[in-house]
Amino acid sequence: MADRRKAEQVREELADVYLCLLRLADVLDVDLAEALLHKLEAMEIRHPLDPDGRNSSRRSSPWTAGW
Repeated sequence: MADRRKAEQVREELADVYLCLLRLADVLDVDLAEALLHKLEAMEIRHPLDPDGRNSSRRSSPWTAGW
């Protein structure tokens, strides 16, 4: 981000969200690493990557350059 002040605000907000997520996972006894791996595996089944590493579906995702 070019605007340093805005970038710091975004970092602080993301840190707040991350802390809330960690606390919620702890309270609900959710293993975030396991949940993430499960989600990534499910995404790969629904949206497999082409041999060049791009998502073969038309839909954009955070894992592709078109996001």
